[in-house]
Amino acid sequence: MFAMGVASGLPGADITFFAPLLGIGTLMSVAVAVICIATAWRKGHVEGRDLAISWALPMATLVLTLVVDLGGVLWGGGDKIVMLFASALQVVCLTAFATTRLGALRVERDTAIATGKRLAELAERDPLTGLLNRRGFLARCAKDFGGRTTMPFGLILIDVDRFKAVNDEFGHQTGDEALILLADKLKTFEAAHDCHAGRLGGEEFVLGVSGIAGADLRRLGEGVRSELAKCPYDAIAPALKITVSIGIAQGLADGPFGPLYRLADDALYAAKRAGRNRVVTVEDGSDHGAGSTFTQGAGAPHSAR
Repeated sequence: MFAMGVASGLPGADITFFAPLLGIGTLMSVAVAVICIATAWRKGHVEGRDLAISWALPMATLVLTLVVDLGGVLWGGGDKIVMLFASALQVVCLTAFATTRLGALRVERDTAIATGKRLAELAERDPLTGLLNRRGFLARCAKDFGGRTTMPFGLILIDVDRFKAVNDEFGHQTGDEALILLADKLKTFEAAHDCHAGRLGGEEFVLGVSGIAGADLRRLGEGVRSELAKCPYDAIAPALKITVSIGIAQGLADGPFGPLYRLADDALYAAKRAGRNRVVTVEDGSDHGAGSTFTQGAGAPHSAR
C-alpha cells in the first residue's frame, strides 16, 4: 500500500491504474484489521472488544465510500464529511471505553487496598478475642502514643487466676468463652479511656494507658480488676467464677517497652505471690520492693496459682 501510494504520486503516473489497486489494498487492510480485532475479542481481550465496537462504524463507512459514490451529499463534502463524522464517533466510543476501564481499575485498586488493610488488621488481632495481639499492641501504642514524649504512660498487665484449673474443671471450650467475655469487658475501657487493650498470649492481657499516672492509674487498675470479676461467667458455666491479678508499671510512651513490661510483669508476679485477685503497682525506675503499692481485691487470698 505504501509503495503503490508513492508510485501513484510520481510525475507522469497514471492514477487511474493505481486507483483500483489502492482500493483493493485498502479493503484487504480493513479485512486484516477486522480479523485481528475479532481474534483478540474471542480470546477475551477487553481492548479487542472495545476496538471492535468503536471501529465498526468507521470501517463500515470506509467500505461504503469505496463502493458507493456519495458525490456532493452533506454540503458537498461527500465521503470526506461522512468519514469525519464516523471518526469522531470512534473517538467518543474509545474515550468512553477507556474511561470505563480506568474506573474499573480504580475500583480494583481501592478493593485491593481495602483488602490489604483488612489483612493487616487481622494480622494484628488475636483470632479468639479480637483484641490486639502482641505485635498489634506494640504497633498501635507506638503509633498513637509514641509521639507524646512528656505524657505519662501506664502498662496494666492482667493475668487470669488459676486459669489452668478452669480448663481442667470446665473444659477448654468454656475457658475460651470466658476469655472472650473478659476481652469484651476490656474493650469497654478502650472506649472510656485513652488506651489500647491487647492479649499477649494465653490468659495474659494488657492495657496501655496514656495520660494517667500515680493514684489515678492505680484506681484504674483496681477498677479493671473489679469489673473483670463481675463479668457473668456463670452464664457460661454454673458456679464458674474468675478473678485476675494485675501488675502496673508507669513510664513514658516514647520509652522502650521491654523494661516497662518487665516492671509490670514483676508487679504481676508480686500480686500472684501476695494471694491473687489484687493489684500491685510499681512506678518506672522505683525500687520494686520498697516502691510497690499493694491493693488487695475483694476476693480471699488463694494458696495455689
